[in-house]
Amino acid sequence: MNAVVPSGPVRLTTALLGLGIGYYLMFELAGNALIAFLFWAESLSDTPGLSGFVFLLASPFAFLGACFLVEWVAEGFRRKG
Repeated sequence: MNAVVPSGPVRLTTALLGLGIGYYLMFELAGNALIAFLFWAESLSDTPGLSGFVFLLASPFAFLGACFLVEWVAEGFRRKG
């Protein structure tokens, strides 16, 4: 049984829609919650910079996610048919 695999333009559209929805949910709807979390993380420590450290810890995972997403879209464009 052959599975239907989405083509490159479909994967690109899906990725862009997913990123757009993620941006909207994270920064437009829950933007105040994100800022409140960063202020809360900053108030936990005696020295400033804890919220920046949270971003520093999250950046490798964001980079790996971006690499996976680009590879997934590129694979769709490389497929024949």
